[in-house]
Amino acid sequence: MTNKEYSNLFDEHVHSAQIKNLFRVAASFESREFHDFLEEFNEDQWNEMLPDLEETGYFNSYFEAREMHYMLADYGKFGFIANVNVPHHYDFIINDGEILGCKINEALSWDVLVYAESIEELDEKIKAKSDEAYQKMIEHDKSNKKTVSTTKI
Repeated sequence: MTNKEYSNLFDEHVHSAQIKNLFRVAASFESREFHDFLEEFNEDQWNEMLPDLEETGYFNSYFEAREMHYMLADYGKFGFIANVNVPHHYDFIINDGEILGCKINEALSWDVLVYAESIEELDEKIKAKSDEAYQKMIEHDKSNKKTVSTTKI
């Protein structure tokens, strides 16, 4: 698959999500930018990205010492970390269960951290996280719409 074909395929499946930052841990360990990037995220975001590390019992020590790069190395996490920005979708137009369109507010969005050992795995995880967020936005939009009766009296 060419990069152009991949780009089109990726765009179809990520619901306007964009990779804001992408680091290969093995190649970024000494980078100040990488260290700063790792410190931007809260404990919940880390735990969602790498839940197995919280179970080690040492997560809080690394987190409090602001040494997340050492934690990644100590536990053999040398793959890829992406910060994915997922924009807010709303006002879905749905006909017979098919989504015909919606509005997108890029100013209202949230960041999702994704870790993977390979680029292919990273792509799959980004698609899955984006789709999960998209489905939640659809459900939220449905629950906020008021039902209007068009029955004539």
